[in-house]
Amino acid sequence: MVIEAPGEFLGIGSAYDLANPEFAASRAAPAAATTVYAIVTTDDRGRIISWSEGAQELVGYTAAEVIGENISFLMSEQDSRGHDGYLARYVETGKATMLGTGRTVEGLRKDGSAFPMDLVLSESVIAGVRVYTGVFRDISRRRQGEREAREREGQLRQRAIDLSAALGALDAQKKTLEQSNSELEQFAYVASHDLQEPLRKIQAFGTRLVASESENLSERGADYLGRMHNAVERMQVLINDLLTYSRV
Repeated sequence: MVIEAPGEFLGIGSAYDLANPEFAASRAAPAAATTVYAIVTTDDRGRIISWSEGAQELVGYTAAEVIGENISFLMSEQDSRGHDGYLARYVETGKATMLGTGRTVEGLRKDGSAFPMDLVLSESVIAGVRVYTGVFRDISRRRQGEREAREREGQLRQRAIDLSAALGALDAQKKTLEQSNSELEQFAYVASHDLQEPLRKIQAFGTRLVASESENLSERGADYLGRMHNAVERMQVLINDLLTYSRV
């Protein structure tokens, strides 16, 4: 019997030879071992018939330890049930839902540690016997990168929220300050007007006294009148400075 796969001649043997773990491993494994991906071939019941060196490096089992075992033991319990159920439905109905498409499952290493892996299944018929080839790889680094990217994205999003809140607070403070300045300016204007009015009258009456009663004023009275005039001028300067300050 000629045993072959599309585009690849594996050798000559019998159906018994194909199901024999040692024969399958000796024929299929050398071709599979040249790839950097882990490659496993199973029969239609999920029993492993070939095991690449990449698979050994990835999960820790040697070919001798896994040939003839059901491939489901390399997956988590949930993924294992799903894989077995898929094979059973496909053999029964012929409807393929996962062949040729990739999916992510949780793999198990020999030491019991779990890791995420990408798995792609394909089907071949060799000498009338249906076999399945699974190509998988460890995507732990990719998952770690995705987690770190999500964490960075979350941090950036939080920083953006914090920055937006800080800007909102600054804007509120700015509006409060503008309102306060407006009120101060209005107060200063009103105060300056209210204060200027009596000062103008004091100054006006003082000027009239000097003009009309200077000859009748004693030396002390003239001194007091001069001091009053100087105080009025100083008060006007202070009021003008206050009004200027309120507009800054």
